[in-house]
Amino acid sequence: MTEASEAREGTEASEARKGTEASAQAEGRAQASSAPTEVAAQSIPTSQGPAAVRVFPALAGPARGTVLVGHGAGGQRDAADVLALLELTVAGWTVVLVDQPWRVAGRKVATAPPTLDRAWSEVVAVLAEGGQAPDGTPLPRPWVYAGRSAGARVACRTSVDGPAQPPRAVVTLAFPLHPPGKPERSRVEELATPLRAGIPTLIVQGRADPMGTPSQIRQAVGDPLPEALTLHEVPGNHSPTRHLTALREHVCTFLDANVPPSESPQGGPKEDNPGEHLAPQAPVVSVGGTPHRTGAPTS
Repeated sequence: MTEASEAREGTEASEARKGTEASAQAEGRAQASSAPTEVAAQSIPTSQGPAAVRVFPALAGPARGTVLVGHGAGGQRDAADVLALLELTVAGWTVVLVDQPWRVAGRKVATAPPTLDRAWSEVVAVLAEGGQAPDGTPLPRPWVYAGRSAGARVACRTSVDGPAQPPRAVVTLAFPLHPPGKPERSRVEELATPLRAGIPTLIVQGRADPMGTPSQIRQAVGDPLPEALTLHEVPGNHSPTRHLTALREHVCTFLDANVPPSESPQGGPKEDNPGEHLAPQAPVVSVGGTPHRTGAPTS
């Protein structure tokens, strides 16, 4: 199967679920009423065509850092769980929604995974160069990569050996462990990428997700879970959960534990030592049969 076919197969919003997702999206806007949901898009050129970012600055201090969020492979422009992350601005986080070139171009289906990674990495490189958005809005450090479905895969795959300082943490919503109905085609290696580097990683997964249930994730990575991995189950399937308050609490608790509020955010260009905040070498364990090192960043 071609990568393009896999991208289509991995689209999380089928025609049969559009009504459910639209309803959940409306609920997400209502529940996140204290945070804005609309700002002007800022274009960033990439080798895959123009991408765009929408920057939501922190609404309260002290500043905590910046969360870069990637969207899924189809469906609504902004899924309800993605919009729910805008509530992080109330807790001092700047949130950046990254629109992939295929979506900016108005296409209905995502392009192949390598093109998504290239576009994301090129956007990150532009933002990291000056530590600010194209319009000059500061993007304080530390940074966190986040995404839902296909965007979660991109966040994991690009978390190490990227163009900028590695993220302090990775947040994934509805991580597609495998294509629907094909558990033998596991993507656990993508999930293992940040874990090998000791980057704290969160998964918030629907209990009945056809692209990987929480129990299937545990089976794939090993139980007990690696030290760097936090897994939370929420009601629902691969569509955005209606329990958005629980989702936000899981994300906030995870960030508070792994990026403490006492840390001092820093802006400016990327640092000379991109591995500075990665964990020191820890004992080698196994994720899905693949050796990796556990441990969380110490700074």
